[in-house]
Amino acid sequence: MPGMPAPLPVTVLAEISRGDTLDSRGAGVVPGDDRSIADLLVDQVEFADVVLLTKTDLVSDTLAGATEAAVRRLNPVAGPDTWRRWPDPLPPWTVETHLHAVG
Repeated sequence: MPGMPAPLPVTVLAEISRGDTLDSRGAGVVPGDDRSIADLLVDQVEFADVVLLTKTDLVSDTLAGATEAAVRRLNPVAGPDTWRRWPDPLPPWTVETHLHAVG
């Protein structure tokens, strides 16, 4: 969908548990950037305008619920909402936010 950011892959949980830094992965903005991948991912959720959890039907209800609860603690204003998978329609608010590219 044009204007929608790339979804965060399921591997996020693995990335958080590894403890790698951006610099050790060659992804630091400046040499010596010692932020961890986990710190960066938490920042992205905390500062997001919208959080949409996708493909929740592919994990257990327990994991989906725990993920949603964690996102709500990090950013209670942005959601999250859930979207199972295509061809289910996106939640209406995703269009109503006007936070997507038009044209």
